Amino acid sequence: MRRPPTPLLFHAIALLAAYLAALWLYLDRVPGTPGGLALASWLLLPLAELAAYVLLGSALLRGARGSRWRLPAFAALALLVTLAWLAQLAALVIGNAYISVLALENAEHARLTADHGQWRLMAAGVAAWGIVVAFAWHGRQASQRGNAGVGAKAWPLLAAAGLCAVVVVANARVDDAGGTVRLLPGQSPLAALARTGSDWFSGQEAGESPPGMLAAAHATGTDAGNACGNIPATGDWPLLRERVAKVPLPFASDDDAPDRPNIIVLFAEGTSSRLLEAYGGRYPGLTPNISRMAARSMVVDDYFNHTAATFRGLQGQMSSGFPRHGGAEKGSGWTEKDNATAYEKKSYATVSRILHDRGYHTAFFSPHPARDALTRLIAMLGFDEVYTLERSRALLGSLGPLNRGSLTDRDLFRAVRTFLEQRPPDAAPVFVATYNIGTHAFLDSPPGAKKYGDGGNISLNTLHEFDAEFGRFYDWFIQSRHADDTLLVLTSDHAHYPEPPYVEVAGDDLAPYFVDRIPLLVHAPWLDLPARYDARGRTSLDFAPTLLQLAGVQDARNSFVGRTLFNPAADKPLQVAAIGTSLYAIEDGRVKPAAKVSPGLAGVVADCRAWVERYYALERRNRIFPPL
Repeated sequence: MRRPPTPLLFHAIALLAAYLAALWLYLDRVPGTPGGLALASWLLLPLAELAAYVLLGSALLRGARGSRWRLPAFAALALLVTLAWLAQLAALVIGNAYISVLALENAEHARLTADHGQWRLMAAGVAAWGIVVAFAWHGRQASQRGNAGVGAKAWPLLAAAGLCAVVVVANARVDDAGGTVRLLPGQSPLAALARTGSDWFSGQEAGESPPGMLAAAHATGTDAGNACGNIPATGDWPLLRERVAKVPLPFASDDDAPDRPNIIVLFAEGTSSRLLEAYGGRYPGLTPNISRMAARSMVVDDYFNHTAATFRGLQGQMSSGFPRHGGAEKGSGWTEKDNATAYEKKSYATVSRILHDRGYHTAFFSPHPARDALTRLIAMLGFDEVYTLERSRALLGSLGPLNRGSLTDRDLFRAVRTFLEQRPPDAAPVFVATYNIGTHAFLDSPPGAKKYGDGGNISLNTLHEFDAEFGRFYDWFIQSRHADDTLLVLTSDHAHYPEPPYVEVAGDDLAPYFVDRIPLLVHAPWLDLPARYDARGRTSLDFAPTLLQLAGVQDARNSFVGRTLFNPAADKPLQVAAIGTSLYAIEDGRVKPAAKVSPGLAGVVADCRAWVERYYALERRNRIFPPL
């Protein structure tokens, strides 16, 4: 056996060194200690990938002289391994996981990671690849002749094939590769990327569900024993109902309570409740203004997001459903192709439409330019006005510096305040909803913003900055004419993505999923609200009926899948969150993959999966709610 060419060995060693550095960073910041088998798989399987690469590369280079295809084939192999490995290592360092289907579905936010240097890493990798190929071209060798038999030529290829089979099988056996935000035992860079690509491209077209799933969904649609909910299998509009809530609001109301209170809902981008001091957060002074609101409001505990990311989160809460499509999804997301043109024609019963029918003027404040696909989704939800970056600039006259091309949280709150100040006192009541960008994962607070502590953690910085801007708005609100007749709600579109800076500060009990407890604070001074209310593990699927009931809307035609939080009879053995095809269970306050629930609840999970898939099927056929 001849020694592998030196440039090839150096290339493999460089890739291994980069991997070990990324793995060290990952292990240093994630909570807990990995088991011996997990650690062994993270060391041995990548070594097996690199060994297979060296064996295949050596076989190609030894026959390069006199062959037109071997050197180009080696160059292609080396480039594939380089780009795949470095992309996976960048994802591991930036996002605490290899590239997943979930990451691909949120690829439109890749611009938010631009400060992490991954493009410089890829450029360095390409430069190193070019050097390796150049040395290989100059030092190419003839194929081994003379006494070398067929077996001597064939064994490297057989060994490489065997190593490839090992890593493919190991990665194929990994559970939850599509949605778990962590490095999983049995994953290795190249094979894990191939697994993600297979999951991505082999999925059903444009929202179609696997036939087995749909069969189960239809089979349980009329089953009264479904533990998650009943969606009849017959009828044009099986979700249609006439009441928002079947039970009265359990809180006494003042005699002078407004008949139609103004409503303001602040959807804080990607904010879990665990860092907020009102929910026991362990960072003093991080969110003092949210704490001030909490002291004068009802704080809802044990409340989780039911989907992610922003597109699904906003639509899912406003319509109390499980939206199938997110921002990006192998060509079928809102931001891709011309999908928004078809999706915006679908019909849903939403909070904004129901309130519009009751004489409300509805407005949504988005930080993004009008061209952003989110603008079309919000319009589809039935808001009378969507205040984009351009409309907020016209409202305010001028803006401060933008944050990655979008409004800062300061200017967003300024626009809402100006809008409310310009409303005549005798005008129709308003429903205003907002979404900000400042607390988005992978962002730091903008230049000039006050940092938290030494400013070393971007997740703490952005939350602290959001709290400061909310505080300015809250100071105005409490002193304004709106304070006594406005239902003010602070919540989130979804939980915080488990990015590395967040994992460092979130606590050891953080589950590595895009599902977690989120805040829900309710200010309604005419109601005798308790200081705290236990949601019993319920989710943001129940947001729409809960908000409407708090606003005094008990009856309205709707297609909500969720039920008001104030009806304990609607509690389930467990709750579920659905992010596309990934299903998560919330059992006894813990988030886990659906396959990991207690054995006695496996049947409940099957019911819930069929329930969600039935909703997807109806949505695909535009059978959620009759067109207006």
